[in-house]
Amino acid sequence: MKHIILLTCSLMMMIGTVGTSVEVAQASADPFAREMYHIAIVRQGPNWEPMGTEKAMEIQTQMLEGLQKLDEKGILITGGIVNDSSDVELIFIFRIETLTEAQAMVNAARSVKSGFYKVDLYPWFARAGLKADPPRATE
Repeated sequence: MKHIILLTCSLMMMIGTVGTSVEVAQASADPFAREMYHIAIVRQGPNWEPMGTEKAMEIQTQMLEGLQKLDEKGILITGGIVNDSSDVELIFIFRIETLTEAQAMVNAARSVKSGFYKVDLYPWFARAGLKADPPRATE
């Protein structure tokens, strides 16, 4: 199994980063207004280890804590696990203006500094006001 999917999904739902859809806020009267976002494709890095190892669990926990902070700041729009046999692990959409800012943010992450993950960033113009669905109440 590529991931410990249940653990990761549970942790991501706790911080509200997994949603089934992305909504567009009604902030702009202009239906053609666009905003800059950045898509992050997170791949296995040269020092990647399969989930379940102590190192992988520690890095995963730190990464989720960092994502929670980005979510609270309104930078993280949404993200999730890629569930196939490729080296792509995760995909995120960030509300951040410049590629330089996005690169600095990503390169500061311990998971990237350590070589556990490597990240490809793509500037993306999309409809202004994208936001993730609010976290669902758990029973």
